[in-house]
Amino acid sequence: MKTFATKTRQYKAPSFFSSRSFAFFAAIFIQGKAGMKEIEILERTIFVGGPPRSGTTFAAKSLNHHPGIVAAIDDHVFECWGLYYYRDRIGLVQDLRTRQLTPEQVKETLKSHLIVDNRLMGAAPSIKTAGCPQLAKIDSPFPGSVRSVLDTDLGRHAIPLDQFSDDWRLCLKSPEISFVLPQLAGHFPGSRFVLVYRPVSEIAESMYRLGNRVIQFPVFHKRWLKEKDGAGKLIPPPGVPAEWNRLWQKASDFQRCVIYAAAYIRGMLEGVSQLSPDRYLIYNHAHLRNSPDEIYQQLAAFLNVDASGFQPAVTQVNTGIPSIHRKLAKEYSKIEVKLGLKPMMQQIETLNSCQFV
Repeated sequence: MKTFATKTRQYKAPSFFSSRSFAFFAAIFIQGKAGMKEIEILERTIFVGGPPRSGTTFAAKSLNHHPGIVAAIDDHVFECWGLYYYRDRIGLVQDLRTRQLTPEQVKETLKSHLIVDNRLMGAAPSIKTAGCPQLAKIDSPFPGSVRSVLDTDLGRHAIPLDQFSDDWRLCLKSPEISFVLPQLAGHFPGSRFVLVYRPVSEIAESMYRLGNRVIQFPVFHKRWLKEKDGAGKLIPPPGVPAEWNRLWQKASDFQRCVIYAAAYIRGMLEGVSQLSPDRYLIYNHAHLRNSPDEIYQQLAAFLNVDASGFQPAVTQVNTGIPSIHRKLAKEYSKIEVKLGLKPMMQQIETLNSCQFV
């Protein structure tokens, strides 16, 4: 038993203040404090979404450039597999689409993917990761995951939670969040959503081109051709509305890319209609090509951060305009009307927080 000397007498401390007990309670206190830190980080997450091939990767990279934002990534396109792992179509987004989850389950799903031993795992390289250990190249939460050759030099770091500044915000990107915006907003009340799109013809052309190029694991139309039911009919991927199923069966490979891109636009429109305007920012990546400074000013104002932090991203904007082959343009015009794309795009333009005339 420890004794403490006072001016008048000695006081014998109760036995629970033994050195062993003190260490035990100190550990609980530290662990509880770390647990609070985990929740604080997750509840203030910046989620990045929008159709694949629309500029979401560049958006996440731009956010990571800012000294007050840390992107946690699992691959070279800056996606968080805890939100959605494309190959197996699993993750928090898929869980939210298919079943009811408690708030505790939602947070635990992300926490178990992102935080290990009081460290934030997978932080993309930046000045914020200086001095933090780099994760092994083969490190992956999904055994047997198929890696792109572009992931070979992927840099990912572990940031101790006690070094994660209270002023920083976590950034997680997955196009699939486009379909579960209200659910995520409800579970993460301090979160914000940065949603990106561009002309659907550009998105579809990029999907089609990438699908033809990737060999190791089929993506987009090359994958969809192999996904059939018992009757031999094509199975639309998650997110494609049931009423578009007949179109999916009859469409060309490129037109299926158009349908897939349109499904994300539709999902975004339905999702943001249930959110308060201060929770999301939508911008057209095509506008970023023309007016990067204005876009980043809007982004900074939305996130309440210093716009100068995005200056490195401004210099990396690709101002080139994609070209679409005449044959693909003709296929696009045929399905554009059937999907009601023009009114859909007009609607999202009215929500576009970064329109510049």
